[in-house]
Amino acid sequence: MIYTVTLNPAIDKTIVLDKLSLGQVNRSIYSRDDIGGKGINVAKVIKNLGHNVCALGFIGKENSDYIYRKLNKCGLCHDFIEVDGETRTNIKIVEREEGIFTDINQCGFSVDNLDLEKLIKSLKIKLMRMMLLYFLEVYQRELVMMYTKLS
Repeated sequence: MIYTVTLNPAIDKTIVLDKLSLGQVNRSIYSRDDIGGKGINVAKVIKNLGHNVCALGFIGKENSDYIYRKLNKCGLCHDFIEVDGETRTNIKIVEREEGIFTDINQCGFSVDNLDLEKLIKSLKIKLMRMMLLYFLEVYQRELVMMYTKLS
C-alpha cells in the first residue's frame, strides 16, 4: 500500500467559457468539480497506474460528506482526519478564445496541534503495520527454508 498525505485538500471548480468579460454576466459552456490537493492528485495517478494507494491528511468537517462521495466514486481509498471548518473551494476559469487560465484559490482551514498529533499517530500506526507485514514476509520465507532443511 502506498500512502499520500494531503494537508490542504480542495474542491477544484473548473468553469469553461469563451471569454471572461469583467463586470458583466458571463455564461459558462460547462463546469465540473474535482477533488484535489497535491497528495490526492498523486494518489489518483498511482491508482490509475494500477497500484494500491490510500490518501491521508486533513479534511474540513463542514463539507466532508461531499468530498468522501467524490473520492468513493473514483474508487480512491482514504483515511482523513476531520477538522473544524470547511475544505476550501478553488475556482479555475478557462477562457477558450484566448487560452487563458485563471485560478482563484481560497485559504484552507486551520489545523491545531491535536489534529497534527492525530495525523502523526495514524502515520506511525500505518508505518508499523507495513514494517510488520514486511518482516513477517521475510521471516516466513526463512522459516520455510529452515523447515525444508530440517525435513
